[in-house]
Amino acid sequence: MFATKEFRRAAIAACALIVTLSCIALRAQSGFPAYAPTAASGPFATKATVEIEDAHGPVQLNRDEQIAYMFLSAIEVIEHECQLDIQRACPLDQLLSGAYPKGSGIDHLKFDPNKADPNYTYTLAVNGMAWEAHATAKKQGLKGFCFMSRDVGTTIVTYSNSGPAGWTSTAVGNRGMSGDSFATQ
Repeated sequence: MFATKEFRRAAIAACALIVTLSCIALRAQSGFPAYAPTAASGPFATKATVEIEDAHGPVQLNRDEQIAYMFLSAIEVIEHECQLDIQRACPLDQLLSGAYPKGSGIDHLKFDPNKADPNYTYTLAVNGMAWEAHATAKKQGLKGFCFMSRDVGTTIVTYSNSGPAGWTSTAVGNRGMSGDSFATQ
C-alpha cells in the first residue's frame, strides 16, 4: 500500500531538492541571472526563488511570475497530499480553509492567491483524482501558468507568454524552487 506520510513527505522533499540542485548547477553553467525580491508583505515578502526550463533552456521569470508559480506549486503539493491521503483532489475552498478529515494532516494554503496577488486570477478545477490549476495574468506582459494532474504523482506544467496556459502551451521540463512554500500546516 502507501508508505507513511512522513516517508512520502521526505521522498517529495528529496525529489524537490534534486530538481533544485540540478537547476542551480544549470544556472551556474548558463549564467542565468539572480533575482532579488523586494521587501513587501504577504506572499511578496518571501525570499524563495524559482527556476524553470523549457526545451530551449532556462525561462526568465520576473518576481510577479515567480509568485504565481509558487502559488501553483503549493497547490500541487497539497493536491498530491489529498490524492494520497483522502483518495481525491481537493477544491480551492478546502485548500484555503484546511477543512480535511480529522487526522489527515494535509497542508493548506498560507494565503488566498486571489486576494493576495493582484497580478493573477487563480482557478482550480477538480474531478475525482484529477485537478487542473491555472494562474492567468490580469495584465499583458506576464506569463500564464497551468499545472495539471490526472493521477497520483504526475503533474504536467505549462506556461504561455501571452494569455492563459493549458495543454497546448509550452511544456516546462526541469523546475525547482528553494526557500519557503505557500503550503503550511
